[in-house]
Amino acid sequence: MCCVAQSENTRTPANLALAAELRAEAAAIGLSHKALAEKAGIPYGNVVKTMSAARHTTVTDLVKLAVALGLTPSDIATRTVTRMGGMEVVIGNTRSEVSGAPANVTPLRPRTAEEVDTYAGDKAAYRDPEADTDED
Repeated sequence: MCCVAQSENTRTPANLALAAELRAEAAAIGLSHKALAEKAGIPYGNVVKTMSAARHTTVTDLVKLAVALGLTPSDIATRTVTRMGGMEVVIGNTRSEVSGAPANVTPLRPRTAEEVDTYAGDKAAYRDPEADTDED
């Protein structure tokens, strides 16, 4: 659940799942959007947009919202991933073109040397043979 560059399409699977989890938790403890905004120290408009998946949530706001709801950011992230169908689905939706997957989902970073080579592809920074040499 990292921050993504702002784009017009904020209704990504991750934002929708996050919004649903936040709404469910707020409802479970009886907090209105306004009360949650006050408790978290976040502008009311940001809370409304976050709870409706109308904005990308910053890590700072996620931490504040989680604490205001009596949870950890990890709790919210885990519940969001579970709502999305598990890590396999999340990884599948971010590493390849999947029919219906939003184009603005940022791929996870590669973890193995083979994935780095595949990821690097023709990116200029990776093609520069002098990039890995020490200059005197």
